[in-house]
Amino acid sequence: MVRLNESICGVVDKFLFLDPKRAQSELEKFKFNIATLQSSLAEVESSLYNTNTNVGKLDYYLNELQDINERIKGVLLNHDVIFGPQTSWCTPCTSHSVNKNRASLISGQSGCLLSSKGYTTGVHKWKLKMHSRTSTCMLGVAPSTVSKNGVNYSSNGYYMNLDDGSLYSGTPTYYSNRACLGKGVPTGSILILTLNCDKHTLTYNFEGKDYLAYENLPSTELFLAWDNNTTGGSDIEIM
Repeated sequence: MVRLNESICGVVDKFLFLDPKRAQSELEKFKFNIATLQSSLAEVESSLYNTNTNVGKLDYYLNELQDINERIKGVLLNHDVIFGPQTSWCTPCTSHSVNKNRASLISGQSGCLLSSKGYTTGVHKWKLKMHSRTSTCMLGVAPSTVSKNGVNYSSNGYYMNLDDGSLYSGTPTYYSNRACLGKGVPTGSILILTLNCDKHTLTYNFEGKDYLAYENLPSTELFLAWDNNTTGGSDIEIM
């Protein structure tokens, strides 16, 4: 309204200099338009005013909208937000005992445990809680061709060693003790894996920070994978 008033004053000044009668006519139109706007705004304000609480409904809805926007913003920015597990651990292999979303290593056994579902397209997250970690655990993604009774991390799949956060993999990267986190993932920690099948990447999120671990992953179906050595005791849950 202020900007409109400033603009009309400039117009009126020109009309006063060239045609005083037209200037008067334009001012009358302006006054009529302003009165119409004020009346319309008063009706809107009246319809949005709660006479029971003496609180403007518009302010109420604006506050509610701001609260909703903040919640949505929090969801978009918070990497820890995952709406339930996408999968569970699959039927037990020789090296792990499994109870739905929770698995434990069996002492003296080797093998790779996979999730119950794999993916070839889309973006997929797994949120994992380390209930206990007393052994070397290799967590990552792998195809269904992994060995269920032998070690895989240096030949088949794409993993991170939870002892020191280093990477190990088979073809085509062939990583061996490649630095990634720069630190281990201890008992009680939360680790989030993000498999982007469209961009062919695997990212780890630890302590709120993303670590891009693998690029150029194959287009084959990939599962969440837990490979291990023969030391038992570790317990990991898909949340």
